[in-house]
Amino acid sequence: MSAASTKRPRRSWTQLTYNQKQHARAGQDAGEAEGAPVNSGTGYEILSYIVAGMIVYGGIGWLVGRAVHIELLFPIGAVVGLAISLGWIVYRYGIKGAEYGVKDGRSNDK
Repeated sequence: MSAASTKRPRRSWTQLTYNQKQHARAGQDAGEAEGAPVNSGTGYEILSYIVAGMIVYGGIGWLVGRAVHIELLFPIGAVVGLAISLGWIVYRYGIKGAEYGVKDGRSNDK
């Protein structure tokens, strides 16, 4: 078997979109976002998004504040980074993500 035959075929963006539409017609509403599955590492992933957003945007605020001599830009940047990271978390793990998580006090992890 050659190396070329073991590779998966590449799909274009239009093929992926078409397959997603087919999946939606099979019973899932196309307007709903699926959300990311919740597993044992999700809490650490969410925490890292929050900390990284505050560090990155706080750092940008600190650099800009230092350049223009306004120290208030550091905490403003950290709060903006927190807001952006929380928005990303809600977008990624929103209501549909709850389907994969804990229901009735029992975890759905297998």
